[in-house]
Amino acid sequence: MKILVAISSCSKYEANHQSMRETWLKEAVVLGMDYKFFVERQVAPSRHSDMVNTHGDEWAMTDRLKFKIKYAYDHGYDFVFCCFPDTYVRPERLLLSGFEKFDYFGTVYCHPNGTPYCQ
Repeated sequence: MKILVAISSCSKYEANHQSMRETWLKEAVVLGMDYKFFVERQVAPSRHSDMVNTHGDEWAMTDRLKFKIKYAYDHGYDFVFCCFPDTYVRPERLLLSGFEKFDYFGTVYCHPNGTPYCQ
């Protein structure tokens, strides 16, 4: 089972990225998960190999989500856990959550017109 932790972020949150790298992401890697930070178009390349440039602007979150899913598909991932740089996860609990039994595991909201969407 190949799992990607896909973090929607922007390059100005590098301090948050480093905190995540030093805490729960390190544990996720030990448990066999991969992770990437999906950030906006950058003027200079990042010194970190875990950052993926989505070629979008800073706050284009829908476009960033589409990019993350395409990236995961193109790189052979079976599952994607999407989160943000202010997220803290217990990787061992994530693995035991039963997510693999579902196509989608999260919240479904409704637009005012009643059309559902996932987040």
